[in-house]
Amino acid sequence: MTGSKTGVRWRIGEVAERTGLPPTTIRFYEKTFGFYLRPERSAGGHRRYSEETVRRLLYLKYLLHTKGLSIHDVHQRLLKEEDPQALRKEVDALHRAFEAVTREVHRLKQAMNQLTERLTRLEDQLQNQGRKRLFR
Repeated sequence: MTGSKTGVRWRIGEVAERTGLPPTTIRFYEKTFGFYLRPERSAGGHRRYSEETVRRLLYLKYLLHTKGLSIHDVHQRLLKEEDPQALRKEVDALHRAFEAVTREVHRLKQAMNQLTERLTRLEDQLQNQGRKRLFR
């Protein structure tokens, strides 16, 4: 990690660790999305990544890996101005999905508790039956 007047700069290996992207993928993204990713270069020509560039790499990773968009779709999305209403709709949809998953987790926990109680009762019955046989 190197310092500069404008902030911290990371080498490609450090960025790979921070983002979970291999250096080859980072280089590919730089070539493919050169208008969006422009890491600085050291005097020796080595890439140096700012916090903003790392943030942009993570955004690309999200679009390509998490959302599953094609490279073409990501290109189009980056080239156009993001519509705040579209972003609001996406955020709202994610909130709804989060709430649905939370409800499902709660339902599954209740089902697990019920199964645990039933299993405990049955195990107790088996133990009691075994004791009764011993005393007959």
